[in-house]
Amino acid sequence: MELPSVKLVYFVFILQYLPEYFHSELFFIMAPRIFITGVSGYIGGQVLHDITAKHPGYQIRGLVRNEKQQEEITSKYPSVQTVVGTLDSTDILVEEAAQAAVVLQLADADHNSSILSLIRGLSQGSKTRTLIQLSGAASVIDVSSGLGKPTPKIWDDITDLHEISNFDHSHGHAVTDQLAVSAGKEHGVRTAIMIPPTVYGRGEGPIKNASMTIPWLVEAIKKRGKGFTIGEGKKHCQCDTYQRCLDRNLVFGRACTGT
Repeated sequence: MELPSVKLVYFVFILQYLPEYFHSELFFIMAPRIFITGVSGYIGGQVLHDITAKHPGYQIRGLVRNEKQQEEITSKYPSVQTVVGTLDSTDILVEEAAQAAVVLQLADADHNSSILSLIRGLSQGSKTRTLIQLSGAASVIDVSSGLGKPTPKIWDDITDLHEISNFDHSHGHAVTDQLAVSAGKEHGVRTAIMIPPTVYGRGEGPIKNASMTIPWLVEAIKKRGKGFTIGEGKKHCQCDTYQRCLDRNLVFGRACTGT
């Protein structure tokens, strides 16, 4: 993947009204309710695994596509409640979000209608709620210098926050990231956009345990019978283990629930 070097582990955390997280009665202190999309996936499944292990008091509800996934998840995590639907199930998303303190949208980085449904639901709560949207490293892909050539820009998720938050829509995920922030502001919902680098490692989730990018590269090398370079092979790519990605999700979750 053609990615620039990065200065920090994560490219950007877009947080609105951050000081209020720690100075007001935001969320349920006892047994906060969290709604998670993508629990059958790689990152979503790992989040589910970690959050149930580290925070058994949380009320967790997850969105699954079918009854088979429902059975697989509840058999491994009996305390987790699931609801069958998709990101296009508007009524379900609104209802679930309306009852949650925090929503973790981990299923699709480019599904605009689901973002609007979740924010609409979160806005119906009696207290200010939070949406955490998992974006992707495609946001900062830059091949303007040519494939395989180094990119001079080193992104910083603090000093470059304004630029990253206002990428033109040719950048991957930019449309959905900006929609989440703008819709959150409009409806009084706090939002955080997490943009991890390439994530790898054998996951511990209930269904999907493998990432995409690294296995794709390995498969390409196996088919070719040897390694390869793209162009001059001087492009840098930041990679990180799934566990570090999950740690950031849990940090946000704890901050948002006051636990």
